[in-house]
Amino acid sequence: GANTELFQPQPALGAEFRRQHGLRPDDFVVAYAGIHGIAQGLETVLRSAQMLRDQDNIRFVMVGEGPVKPELQQLRSDLGLDNVLMLPEQPRTSMPAVLSAADVALVPLRKVELFEHAVPSKLFDAWACGCPVLLSIDGEARRVLEAANGGLFVPPEDPPALAQAISQLALLPDRGRSLGANGRCFTVERYSRQAQARQLEQILLSVIGDR
Repeated sequence: GANTELFQPQPALGAEFRRQHGLRPDDFVVAYAGIHGIAQGLETVLRSAQMLRDQDNIRFVMVGEGPVKPELQQLRSDLGLDNVLMLPEQPRTSMPAVLSAADVALVPLRKVELFEHAVPSKLFDAWACGCPVLLSIDGEARRVLEAANGGLFVPPEDPPALAQAISQLALLPDRGRSLGANGRCFTVERYSRQAQARQLEQILLSVIGDR
């Protein structure tokens, strides 16, 4: 779930984030914010960026640290990816600005059976900020995505499919905004801390009532 009091659309902060990092108002910004680890398979993101390098309005922003970040930085350099901005880890309180600056957020994991039971909290953080999601996790997370109608599923570790989905949303900005709005409503109603507290309260009251 998400803290929807902290994570909410912040257009002014998003615009300022873009200005600070040289992102134009009409750029289509693809954001990943989180650990740069083995499980995320972020080289897929860089391979997709390579495929989209000639579309100069599509920019990638990767925020965070992790054990494979040096390798990712080297791969970005080797591929000459001027369309990828890699930023250090930011305080959690800065994440709404990042997500409000983005046109779509990436939530990836490698193609591993274990991850089919994972539902990362960054999915709900993005939605709480009104940001649509490109999800590369099959299983439970995909079912949540489809229930929310808050983004698109992309097969894990598939750079061409990811590049195609990004291009599709870049061409249809209204669709992206609609998906983001769906995700925001879904999170507020079902996956906000407040909604979860109400659900827990009802469970505890039912247990007390049964006794």
